[in-house]
Amino acid sequence: MLCRCKYLKRLNDKKNAETPTKLVYLDNCATTPVDPRVIGAMETACRKTWGNPSSIHLAGLEAAKLLDKCRIDVGTFLDCPPEKVYFCGSATDALFTVIKGFNPKKFHFITTAIEHSAIISPLLHLKNKGHNVDFLKVDSNGQICISEFEKLLKHKDAVFFYSPINHETGSIQSIREIYQLKKNYNVTIVMDAVQAVTRLTTEKWQPYYDIIVLGSHKFYAPKGTGLFAIKNKTSKLHKFRSGSKQEDGYFPGTQNIPGITACAEAIKLLSNDEISRLKILHTEGLKILQNEVPQFAVNTPSNSQTGILNISLMGKNVNLMEKLILTMAEEQICVSRFSACNGKIKIPSQILKEMGFSYERAMTSLRISCGRFNSRDDFFRLARFLKIWQNKLIQL
Repeated sequence: MLCRCKYLKRLNDKKNAETPTKLVYLDNCATTPVDPRVIGAMETACRKTWGNPSSIHLAGLEAAKLLDKCRIDVGTFLDCPPEKVYFCGSATDALFTVIKGFNPKKFHFITTAIEHSAIISPLLHLKNKGHNVDFLKVDSNGQICISEFEKLLKHKDAVFFYSPINHETGSIQSIREIYQLKKNYNVTIVMDAVQAVTRLTTEKWQPYYDIIVLGSHKFYAPKGTGLFAIKNKTSKLHKFRSGSKQEDGYFPGTQNIPGITACAEAIKLLSNDEISRLKILHTEGLKILQNEVPQFAVNTPSNSQTGILNISLMGKNVNLMEKLILTMAEEQICVSRFSACNGKIKIPSQILKEMGFSYERAMTSLRISCGRFNSRDDFFRLARFLKIWQNKLIQL
């Protein structure tokens, strides 16, 4: 707990003082539990294929073969050439590499105002240095205006960075319509799909990107592996790192074969049937909350049944959100307010503000994100807690 905030220290002290109960984990947007089947594949790679894939001997050859197989498995899922799949340490690293790979003097960078900081921060840095960067506004459903986007494409070659599913509200962009703009304009579509692959069926996103970015820990594999893949052969990125030639020079250094194996195995386990189950759980979970919790507002658009529920606790919660999250954590219930990269609690949601919601709703929001290992019981447990919390506030 070195160099951590007082909130986390209090939570740790409370955890050590009480008998633990069953953990309710509803923060799958931040990271997902590792699937036991993925652990098995990773362990096998650690035990049997531990060689350096660049080494010119038998152990290296076996590791290189496994690495090639992983590229094929991932490329098949993404519907792109396996030789254009590049592995690295995280989705953030992959996004930074892609952004850095486009010359800001030649391209117009465009994104939305509600993206993850892994996109917003480096593009804001480029904008502050005087480069051509635009942040599109969104409506109350978290969607950009296609006609406004089109206006920005008329003057210069562009790169559009976006997430099909918003990581905080679950709102869905007009994926197909965005990609169709390529018919009339020279725009490269870079898709941050870390949430999409577990929450949208493949036909809704797979045909509609030029470059895609993923992070393994968002789809039931361990942390420490990310990737980007290039579908469109005309998308050429500048390689800015020096060193050896692994991953075609984008990410020099020995590849993490166990992590890549786990990533590929986790991708093979993704299915459209699982996404259908998640949609059902989303609907049932919302009904459970509506039946039990006295007063709250739903911020997730009604057509975005992706397993991400964003709600705001109205009433007297504006100055009590840190206490709420701490108390919930003490009850072994894990939810969040924003991206884990934000690191703060007592601030309004910037994304909800961009969507036009009031200060009260932006200050009292909760993100509930379910996944493969959740059930209706998790929502009942959460609802009981929120009901007790709300009733106490009502009585004050």
